[in-house]
Amino acid sequence: EMRPFTVSGARERASALEATERALSLFTKGGDRVLVALAPPAWIVDPALMTKRFQSFGMGDLDVDAPARELAERLRARGLPVCDLSPALRAAQEAGAAPYLALDAHWSPAGHAAASASLIAGSMRASSSHHATSAGTASRRTRSAWAPRSVARTQAIVRRSASSG
Repeated sequence: EMRPFTVSGARERASALEATERALSLFTKGGDRVLVALAPPAWIVDPALMTKRFQSFGMGDLDVDAPARELAERLRARGLPVCDLSPALRAAQEAGAAPYLALDAHWSPAGHAAASASLIAGSMRASSSHHATSAGTASRRTRSAWAPRSVARTQAIVRRSASSG
C-alpha cells in the first residue's frame, strides 16, 4: 500500500497509472470534458502523520508526491486538465486550519473550503484553456464575469474556517 510513495515504487505507480488512464478514457471517449482532481490522503498533507506512517513501515526512500506528479504528467500529456489539491490542503494545514477530521481521513469544513477554492481556480484555468482553443467569446465573457466573485467568496470561507478552527 505504501510502496507507490517511495522512490523504489515505480512499478506499482505505473500499474495504478495505467488503470486510471483506462478509467478516464471511458469518460472522454464521448467527447466529455473533465477536470481531474488529485486529492491526497491526510498523511501526505500533515508532516507529522507522514513521518509516523512511514516510520511504522520502516520506509525511508520517500517521494510522496510521485504518484500525483506522474499521474498529472500523463493526464496533461493526453490533454486532460488536472487540479492537484495537495498545495491548497497543505496551505490550510500550515495555517493551522486542520483540513482533515481528527478521527478519520475525511475533509473538515476547512478542507472542503480549501479544496473548493482550488477546484474553482482549476476549473477556471481549464475553461479558459478550452475557450482559448475554440470559438465562443460570449461564453468566455460570461464565465469571466462570475468567476472572480466565486473565487473571492470561496477564499473568504477558507479564511473564516482557518480562523475558527
